[in-house]
Amino acid sequence: MTNTDIQRFAREELLPRLGGDYALFSRRDAVRLRGSFAQSVLLGSKRSGNLLVIPTFYVVGARPDDECMHQTLSLPVSGMDTARKWHVRPDQALDAALAQHLIGQMEKDSPLSFVAPLDDAGLDRCLGIYLKKTDQWIPALSRAFLSMCRGLPQARAELDAARRIFLVTSRFGLGGTPVDWENAALARFDELASRLERDDCIALCRADAEAHAQRMRLPALPWPAAWPAAVPPWPAPAQAGGFQRLVQRLRGAPG
Repeated sequence: MTNTDIQRFAREELLPRLGGDYALFSRRDAVRLRGSFAQSVLLGSKRSGNLLVIPTFYVVGARPDDECMHQTLSLPVSGMDTARKWHVRPDQALDAALAQHLIGQMEKDSPLSFVAPLDDAGLDRCLGIYLKKTDQWIPALSRAFLSMCRGLPQARAELDAARRIFLVTSRFGLGGTPVDWENAALARFDELASRLERDDCIALCRADAEAHAQRMRLPALPWPAAWPAAVPPWPAPAQAGGFQRLVQRLRGAPG
């Protein structure tokens, strides 16, 4: 099973069955987009020779320093793929039957259809399920950033909630010394929170997403016409709680 074999399978067997709104990037990964929300089927090679199929969701621009799509929002929704459902043996034919089998498995296991058209309700339902079934902060940040790109009134509350999850689960809350990526992540939260006070908040977030998409060589982001380009100021922020004030003191900021 060579890289050429995988590319041919993605191009000739998998992509046509997923639908016309998908495109290939990196020559073997299928992706479609609704605004900054990406739905993709990533294909990876294991040392064992197995083909690893990774149905993945991702919000482009939420963490613009990412160099690739993280698999935090992928199938299975939680836990490990202990049944190896998404592993394809080296001796298995990369043919139409395999493509149809994989798509049927995605439709059964995924909280968001890989075949039906994308809509906002589906995006919200998908991200909501990952928030309920995992304890990670990236799904929460992804939802908040997508809401900012969409101009939704709940964006501030979602960003505050994502920040709380991050603080509790990082070294900030666990009593350790934060490492570089944690400091960078907290700075990103601060940056996004400051945008909620600006009239150009949506434009700034969309610019982040578009620049990030270009770096990852994704297709151009299709912003739905129903998503507003600007909104009135978001609801006022809630007063910082005791834990947040503690973190501010640890970081040297005024409490």
